[in-house]
Amino acid sequence: TSGVQRRDFIAMTQLVKCISSLLEIKSHDTIPLYNVGSGSVISVREVAQKLVECANKQGMSVVLEYPDSHDVHVSDYNYNIERIKSLINFKDESLDEELLALLDYCHKNMTILVS
Repeated sequence: TSGVQRRDFIAMTQLVKCISSLLEIKSHDTIPLYNVGSGSVISVREVAQKLVECANKQGMSVVLEYPDSHDVHVSDYNYNIERIKSLINFKDESLDEELLALLDYCHKNMTILVS
């Protein structure tokens, strides 16, 4: 698709902190369902563009290629995160920082083939 789908992305480090906090708080057998997210939506294309910006900051030359596609109507996935925010010290962390760390790791530890 062309990336117009909008989702609620969260940095993995923030997700791990949320799960860890929930496990520390809840001592009984049943843990209620919690939505975990950033509280806002961003398109898949915007995430890809952020990744390119982060890569360029690290001196990598990355270009996005957009497929020829016919998008169908897709719903946004925006989760209500008020329950988890009321229970733990939840703060949204920068997706950019997570992307920079991922790119740095990949650059140091992987060989990326470019055609």
